Amino acid sequence: MFSSNDIDKYNQAITYVINGKHEFMFRVIAEVVLVTLNVDKREMEFRFAEDSHEMFTSEILTLSNDGNAPASF
Repeated sequence: MFSSNDIDKYNQAITYVINGKHEFMFRVIAEVVLVTLNVDKREMEFRFAEDSHEMFTSEILTLSNDGNAPASF
């Protein structure tokens, strides 16, 4: 897995061996881009219902990733 915190170009040779004796190499050339997460709400307001006696309240926030790479958050 490749991971980077910087937008950059990636150019690296990868070597692998099959059955302990057949060595092959290929070059990976890629452009590293930021992953964009979409948020379904611009603002959230946490409040208790008037008839609530709970000690907590909650809201749902949905993050989505329309890209083709996983995003950690």
